[in-house]
Amino acid sequence: MISLLHAFCALDIADIADMEGRDLSEVAELYYTLNAHLGIDHLLTAISGLDAAERWTSLARLALRNDVYGAMRLLCVDVLSGSCSAESAVEKIADWENTNAARLVRARAILAETFTVTPTSIAALTVAAHQIHTMVRQLRPA
Repeated sequence: MISLLHAFCALDIADIADMEGRDLSEVAELYYTLNAHLGIDHLLTAISGLDAAERWTSLARLALRNDVYGAMRLLCVDVLSGSCSAESAVEKIADWENTNAARLVRARAILAETFTVTPTSIAALTVAAHQIHTMVRQLRPA
């Protein structure tokens, strides 16, 4: 399952590298490091684990998955925008978190709480996906 989840973001990584004028390997390293740092794989795996037998749950899974990938794309761009290519992915993320610490506290706390709930409900996963979007909205003015 995890390898499939990573395959879905390959086009996003290539697109981000092109948009931001960055090396593909730099963007891929940042994307996967940020993914692991925020626990996005855990969230995507939980979303995939929702019962898809019912049509609306299946559509909700798809919508949540798309929201999370879209948010990851924007978060990756945000982290890149405040960094230089010479920094490691870990350094880029640390700088981004330091710059945005006050804005990230609530979102990180809710994400961490969501990951402790088992079994994970669609309601909890919706809140977690929303928190990732909240990070994006707060960091990127409309």
